Amino acid sequence: MGTAGRRDETSTGTDVAPRVRRRPTQADVARQAGVSVSIVSAVINDRQYGNIRVSDATRQRVRKAVQELGYAPNLAARGLAGGTNRLIGVFTFQRIFPLAKEDFFYEFLVGVEEAAEEEGYNLLLLTAAKDKAGQRSLYPEGTNGMQLADGGVLAGWDESADEIRRLAAEAYPFVFIGRREIPGVELSYVAADYRSATRELTDRILRSGRTVAFVRGSSAPELVPGRQQGFREALGASPTNQRDDATFATLPPEPSLLDYAQLVTWASEHSVDCLLVENSRHAVGVDEVARSRPSGARLQVLSLGGAPEEEAAARLGGLVIPRREMGREAVRLLVRLITEPGAGPQRTTLPVEVHVPA
Repeated sequence: MGTAGRRDETSTGTDVAPRVRRRPTQADVARQAGVSVSIVSAVINDRQYGNIRVSDATRQRVRKAVQELGYAPNLAARGLAGGTNRLIGVFTFQRIFPLAKEDFFYEFLVGVEEAAEEEGYNLLLLTAAKDKAGQRSLYPEGTNGMQLADGGVLAGWDESADEIRRLAAEAYPFVFIGRREIPGVELSYVAADYRSATRELTDRILRSGRTVAFVRGSSAPELVPGRQQGFREALGASPTNQRDDATFATLPPEPSLLDYAQLVTWASEHSVDCLLVENSRHAVGVDEVARSRPSGARLQVLSLGGAPEEEAAARLGGLVIPRREMGREAVRLLVRLITEPGAGPQRTTLPVEVHVPA
């Protein structure tokens, strides 16, 4: 049978396409409430309508119409009109949004969410913004990927200095979680006082008569400034006879069990009593290898990475980073930048707790 006379089973029998429900507009709300569009705008944005006071009864009528129609404000249009979207963008330079509470960034992001809720802002998570090379970028397609948000909280490492300079030149409000120093830019950030805490921790160990070495995560400059400086300051202030070649050790970025074993052997050969390990995951690995050896059982491993309580590194002791409060403070600083344009860079350094198991 030919197809010319066959009717498509999915056809409605007409050439009219199914109607798509149109999003309600402020004009629809105005008609429903029996007021002008300007009054609807004033009520929705919680602003005064010229010199006219909008009565409580009118506000209630507008809000009822909004609810009945399911109206939602167009955030992009509101931003273009010079208002605020009550949105905070959260951008990370790696895939760090946690799947479990054990993730290092979990507490930071919990703090961001808590403070945003308190300040009356929603969060916009930016996870797909990439450049042509497939790297996360603040400027995918050459434009600011966070422009829908009123400002941004930035987290993670490996940021592009050029992108940060461009963001600052546009006077776009943003705050880093973690201290950042980029030449030519006065950045806003919330940091942890790693320097003082590492100095205190090192000083405690030295005053107890033990020797201590600092284990770096790589030979490159430290991602988190302050810890190595605090360590050096404590050594310089202490009348210790510790050998210079037993001061620093370095692990590769992705160490193997063999790397951990070699580090434990190195500590034994150099009579090192304590290891301060930058990376919390590395600290756990070194400690497990040390405990498996009779000769390494006396070696104390302390984490400078501020591992979450749920991780095995918590029992090691070391530095306890105020991650949740840092996330909260980042939002508070950002809201200040948003609501007080020209306020200048906002910076806060929070104390870090030192914990040494008995």
